[in-house]
Amino acid sequence: NIDDTEKIFEYTQYMQKNLRIIEGFYSTIEWINKEEKLFNFAVSTYPLLEEAKAIVFPFAKLIFTSYKWYTKYKVFMDGAFDELIPDEVESYVDENYKDIIKMQKAYKARCKMQSSEDYPRRFHGIVDDPDQDNWPAPLKICGQLIQHIKDFRQYIQLVGIMCNSALMERHWNEMSALAGFDLTPNAGTTLRKVIAFELDSLLDQFEIISVGATKELQLQNNLAKMKAEWVNMVFTTSAYKETDLHILSGLDDIQALLDDHLIKALSMRGSAFVKPVEAEVREWYSLLDRVNKTLEEWGKVQVQWLYFRPIFSAKDIIAQMPEENVMFKEVDVTYQNLMKQVLRDPDVLKTAGAVTLLDVLKNCNVLLEQVNNGVNDYLEKKRLFFPRLFFLSNDEMLEILSETKDPLKVQPHLKKCFEAIKKLGFDPDLNIYSMISEEEEEIQFVVQISTAEARGCVEKWLIQVETQMVDSVRYQIEASLDAYRNTKRTDWILQWPGQVVLCVSQAFWTAGVHECLSKKTPTATKTYHNFLNENLTDIIKLIRGKLSEQKRITLAALVVLEVHSKDVVNDLFEKKVVSDTDFQWLSQLRYYWEDDMLVRITNATVNYFYEYLGTTRRLVITPLTDRCYRTLVGAYHLHLNGAPEGPAGTGKTETTKDLAKALAVQCVVFNCSDGLDSIAMGKFFKGL
Repeated sequence: NIDDTEKIFEYTQYMQKNLRIIEGFYSTIEWINKEEKLFNFAVSTYPLLEEAKAIVFPFAKLIFTSYKWYTKYKVFMDGAFDELIPDEVESYVDENYKDIIKMQKAYKARCKMQSSEDYPRRFHGIVDDPDQDNWPAPLKICGQLIQHIKDFRQYIQLVGIMCNSALMERHWNEMSALAGFDLTPNAGTTLRKVIAFELDSLLDQFEIISVGATKELQLQNNLAKMKAEWVNMVFTTSAYKETDLHILSGLDDIQALLDDHLIKALSMRGSAFVKPVEAEVREWYSLLDRVNKTLEEWGKVQVQWLYFRPIFSAKDIIAQMPEENVMFKEVDVTYQNLMKQVLRDPDVLKTAGAVTLLDVLKNCNVLLEQVNNGVNDYLEKKRLFFPRLFFLSNDEMLEILSETKDPLKVQPHLKKCFEAIKKLGFDPDLNIYSMISEEEEEIQFVVQISTAEARGCVEKWLIQVETQMVDSVRYQIEASLDAYRNTKRTDWILQWPGQVVLCVSQAFWTAGVHECLSKKTPTATKTYHNFLNENLTDIIKLIRGKLSEQKRITLAALVVLEVHSKDVVNDLFEKKVVSDTDFQWLSQLRYYWEDDMLVRITNATVNYFYEYLGTTRRLVITPLTDRCYRTLVGAYHLHLNGAPEGPAGTGKTETTKDLAKALAVQCVVFNCSDGLDSIAMGKFFKGL
């Protein structure tokens, strides 16, 4: 008779009573078995009780599950409407439905098996009967419970829409307007009463309002979450070069968060559900955008401030750029005050979000741009006066130009303008009388240079150094030409600077070959070849003696050139060349003194430039080197350019540098890095 879910409360009490009776039986059995063991009697078993337990316990579980469902159902239907949580209601309904389905399957299989076995203590009824009233009691209860849950399931959508915690007063007003009466829940509102309103036809419209409310709440929560992430976001600073000044550092995390939140805030602004918090979202986006622009301007100011501070710390440069110094000082004061404020309150939003700060930083950047233009104009004037400065960076130039009062402090930077000059010779009055190479080779200037007359303008006496360098090298070459004829060659080599020795030796070799070829007989060439062999032997003997490092380098370079000269003469002999207009001779690099040193190859003639080279080594000359020389000098003679082509590391740059040494011309080497743009290239060409 236990097959009607409407009496489930009575069934529950009845089953609890029976379970307590069975529990009492088991307590009694436990006591009996204990006594039997004490008297060594056989332990009694009670199969009928076990059988009853196997029948009663599963059925009791079904009754209790049904009771729990109906109890919860009353809470759902008649409890406080605004306390219903849609997800919990749906979850509870689904769990109970699955549990009852499992129980129904288990009882169906069990009842079928018991019926086939004609089990005497089975639930009476027909399992597969179309009429549910003829089913066994457990299946009747399962069927009624399943149907009851199905009937309630149709209201889950209503609960999900109407019990949404995101619904605010404005949403209830909208739904009430659609329904034609007030739907706002109060203390007496229950699900049963809401169902009685018969709102099925309006549920789709209510769902749109409810979903909108959820989206709006989600936007508000996201906005609150973004704001929370900035609570502990602070600027980090680091000391600037062992001073009390600080600069911003480690902005990557701040910038990453800022970029992320700007995208999110922009997405929020474009959302269809932003209306309730639109003003707040716009204000938040405006703040983030202002912080982003402020940090961008701040970064520019800091980079420029770090660049200009050392420049305007030099009194000499300040004296030459007073207007720019005033503008920089204004920026300097502003920047230092700003960093002090950061140290007091490093909060990013408070500091960088200040309304006036962005305008202040923009003004600083305008001033710094004017300072930069002033510095560039200043440097441009210096470069136009002394063109070698075009090949130096602004930083290198400023290092040189900042030492206006003490010329001796320019010494470390000389190699940037004159590759071979390590230092200059100064007398007590700071007059320059000589130039000294890395190998301590010293060449006296023809005329002394007075640095005092330059009145602090470094470029003025630097251009005089350039003039004196050329004049002095030329003077040494001219003097050594006369000395060559009157001095033993091995002594002459040791008496003159290395560059002079190489140049004059090549000039006398050229003259010697012309003299041989003028005799129109190969025998003369062979005789001159033997003479060159003897000269080479003398040099080798000299190298084996005790020499300074500087002289040893000079002799090593001379050996390279003399070996090549000897091979050229031998080649002329073997090919029976007897004319000085033969291409075999014209294709060689030849030196001529015609009141000035000239260098010729094929039909091209260029001046020897007298750039001081110091004591340098020379490359071994190969047929390919000769070919490069012919091409490059020929191009130069025609006012064209040359571009040696070939794989990396095959000597393109070194060959070009060696040709520069042969012509004694300044050679400037630059690598094509990413920083080499059209402006930098324009500066090079302007310098040339």
